[in-house]
Amino acid sequence: MTVELDAVMHGFRRALPSVERHGANVLLTRARLCDFQRSLGPADCPKPHELDEASRDLDSEGWRRLDLLVGVAPLLTKAIQRSHELDPEPGQIWRDAFVGLALDMPLHTIVLLRESHPRREELARNWLLRLGIPIDGETPERSLERLERLDYARLMAAADAARDAADDRLQYLRKLQEKADLYAARDKY
Repeated sequence: MTVELDAVMHGFRRALPSVERHGANVLLTRARLCDFQRSLGPADCPKPHELDEASRDLDSEGWRRLDLLVGVAPLLTKAIQRSHELDPEPGQIWRDAFVGLALDMPLHTIVLLRESHPRREELARNWLLRLGIPIDGETPERSLERLERLDYARLMAAADAARDAADDRLQYLRKLQEKADLYAARDKY
């Protein structure tokens, strides 16, 4: 079973204003995640200590990302159930596709997701990949290729590296200019 990427993106766009306005109530988000997981099967619902352990490193933005995912998950229930039938490891979905994704994408703040279509697309593609749900009209290779091009962390690292290289080059040019100025001053006398 495949899903349309636009449907997931639309779900994010609809849910983002509420998450941005109200933030994430940790207890409510946990309860909603458990309710959703319970709908997949009793063995899938995380035990409180498991959820505490898995989510201990979530900051407020991480909880907001998790709240966003939990809010949009009902749109994908059938696809998640189908994917889960193919790979029925209990706890895998909530641990990897929900809490894990919220932890692994710290640059994707709710404000950034609201303002940036490519960042919403990156989040949606990552989520669908972790859920094991193919995107309608795309081969798995095409989906991975598109996700690689959208990788914000990689793009930011490349920008930082370019800025560092430019700073190094500027320092080198300044030293050359200082030497040239020193030689010019010496030749003057």
